[in-house]
Amino acid sequence: MRIPMYWMGLCLVWSVFAFACDDNVTVNSRCGDNYIDPGEVCDGTEFGGATCESLGYYNMTGVLGCTGMCELDTTDCGHRCGDGLLDIAEDCDDGDNAALDGCDDRCRIEDGWSCTSVSPAVCTPICGDGQILGEENCEGGDLGGVTCETLGYEPGALACGDDCRFDTTQCGEIIGRVADHTVVPQFELIPQDALGTVVDNLNVYFGHTSHGSQLVTGMGMLDPLVDHSQMNLTEEYGDLGTEGDLAWEGLTRTHLGAHPETNVVIWSWCGGQSTNTVQGVQTYLDAMNQLEEEFPDVAFIYMTGHLDGTGDDGLLRENNRQIREWCMLNGKLLFDFEDIESWDPAGEYYADGTDACEWCSEWMIEHPEACPDCADSCAHSHCFNCYQKGKAFWWLLARIAGWNG
Repeated sequence: MRIPMYWMGLCLVWSVFAFACDDNVTVNSRCGDNYIDPGEVCDGTEFGGATCESLGYYNMTGVLGCTGMCELDTTDCGHRCGDGLLDIAEDCDDGDNAALDGCDDRCRIEDGWSCTSVSPAVCTPICGDGQILGEENCEGGDLGGVTCETLGYEPGALACGDDCRFDTTQCGEIIGRVADHTVVPQFELIPQDALGTVVDNLNVYFGHTSHGSQLVTGMGMLDPLVDHSQMNLTEEYGDLGTEGDLAWEGLTRTHLGAHPETNVVIWSWCGGQSTNTVQGVQTYLDAMNQLEEEFPDVAFIYMTGHLDGTGDDGLLRENNRQIREWCMLNGKLLFDFEDIESWDPAGEYYADGTDACEWCSEWMIEHPEACPDCADSCAHSHCFNCYQKGKAFWWLLARIAGWNG
């Protein structure tokens, strides 16, 4: 009798599945079957060849265990370098395996450092040993190529203090590189020819969303004195993001490549500084610094984030202080957005203010002629807040263009 072809096909398929199975593979993975399936580190008595020794633990004769969740149990393995617990076999243990931080990847104290015996270890560079390490700025007469001028001061004698930090007491006056609330009234002192130099010579690339637009709105309110529409100003929609977002960096490189005439770059925050991290802020600072090194003919303006009502001890001000202190230490240009919102013209400080600038409304009630109307075009805030920032921005641009103040 002839067997129909489709029956032969079915038999062939069945035979393939029947004999293709591997006795060492389970089809339905489950923890506890003594097979290490995807997503499991171990299973029962199976550890994939791992041992306490291979994992870097000091108790090389210790016995690994496997939990009911198929995760390793290293209780019997003791300690290992990088766990933050000082072991008799270690000089230090700072909780990581990074080098160049005082405690190396073998938990040995690195040359030029001292580490505490607590867990985890705290390592600090030894000031006075001739090596500039960690948070040190200098060592004796070695200033690392830094001068009063590179720190933003007039010429003078920069020195190294006993704490291996720069001593700027013998430097000249600090050059105006920070646009904060103290410079707002100085707008009135800028001569027209200095403002004209800004218009004629600066090509500004400004990346911002709504909060950053306050600077441009403020400049517009000052148009009767200096027409900002005559400036070479390119606005890019976007902001500095948060937690290490570097999308703005790529946009900046693209713009500078296409427009080499650009000589000023500034980016603003939206709400990113309210949730940022220390590392996120440092990523921003490092990226800006790298751009400065690659484009030495461009002035890069750093910025702090807007107020959010969390007060002096809030994360927002803490993150902004990190930017402010770094800029002051390294002589950077800074538009201190937060500071301008925090002080009224009489010098009163508002620690718990928000980006709405509550004090601005009160000030305008008492001083109705303090600023022109902006038809509610100051994003998120009061017209007077934008007006103040417009003055500060003109001041900073005039300084960049060569006005000595």
